[in-house]
Amino acid sequence: MYKRIIAGVLAAVLAAGVFAGCSGDSENKNEEVTEKTNIEETAAGDNPSFVVDGKEVDTTDLALLSFNGVEIPFDVYRYYYLAVVESYFYDKDDDYWESDEGKETFSQIKDYVIETLKNMVWGKILAADNNIELTQEDYDGIEADIEETKNSFSSDGSYQDALDAAHVDEETLKTLSEYNYYSQRAYNELFGEGGEYEVTDDEFNEKLANEYVRVQHILVSFDRFLEDEEYADATDDEIKQAAESAANELLERVNNGEDFYTLASENSDDPGMTSEDGYYFTYGIMVEPFEEASYALKENEVSGLVETSYGYHIIKRLPMEQEYIDENYDALKEDYIALQFNTLVNDLMNNLDIEYSDYYKNMTGSSIK
Repeated sequence: MYKRIIAGVLAAVLAAGVFAGCSGDSENKNEEVTEKTNIEETAAGDNPSFVVDGKEVDTTDLALLSFNGVEIPFDVYRYYYLAVVESYFYDKDDDYWESDEGKETFSQIKDYVIETLKNMVWGKILAADNNIELTQEDYDGIEADIEETKNSFSSDGSYQDALDAAHVDEETLKTLSEYNYYSQRAYNELFGEGGEYEVTDDEFNEKLANEYVRVQHILVSFDRFLEDEEYADATDDEIKQAAESAANELLERVNNGEDFYTLASENSDDPGMTSEDGYYFTYGIMVEPFEEASYALKENEVSGLVETSYGYHIIKRLPMEQEYIDENYDALKEDYIALQFNTLVNDLMNNLDIEYSDYYKNMTGSSIK
């Protein structure tokens, strides 16, 4: 299953390149520009260029920056950079990038690409920090994924056209695939059996007994009113007041003895409340106000209105049901392990040592072609 997902990612990389420029204005003029661009790229191939301080730079083995020592090749950076530029700024010339507005835009694009790269490369960074390498099975999987992607095209020529339009060659495509395999390998090595962060059944059972809660809730979302034509011209405060008023009416019905789950199933804007089981969770999963209110309740106690970024919640804490836990034990444990893994990754991402090459520091909006 995981390898099939990776192959899908590679196909998406090529599709993104083929259709670059289509995500902006859909007027005929833009469509003509996009069509013309893709035709020219298909005919002429992809011709990478990197000019800094007026000089063409040899990009062979060039790393523009690194995260915790993990180097980002120029070709990988170029792929993500051009994906943004050709989607939203395809009609800008060199004069624009030299203007004050262009320089500000370029700075914002660089920040966006850095964040995108972090989200792609974190697996390799985590692996490097923990001395984890890909296995031969992983490399064989990468080759198989490339072959599957290639075979999804009608001919070698159309495959090459897609590579050119996406501004990648096959080696860069393999590098992008490697990043995904590093993520899975790091997870398996660190949280699998015998790993440094392995969660045993005994450890998880202790968490279930001491740190988990079970709740049902009713959500009156702000979106309910934002999507209502009656509130088309309403201010944010008016939307908030409308949601609060509706939530207070439901809270009054709860306090008057109406069945909580029935009210939730008929009135809540949370599509996840699909059964009386409600939610079983621990610290770090729900948004903070919801979490704090849930843990503050006693079993079978109902909260007042709890405001989050989603809207207003009415929360009822319920006893943990052992039968539900037994039936869903593996899923609950997997979710808990994923939470621990995400926490580890977030800590890593928030404390990255980023080093920039001189070429990166000196490049402009017209440097990368």
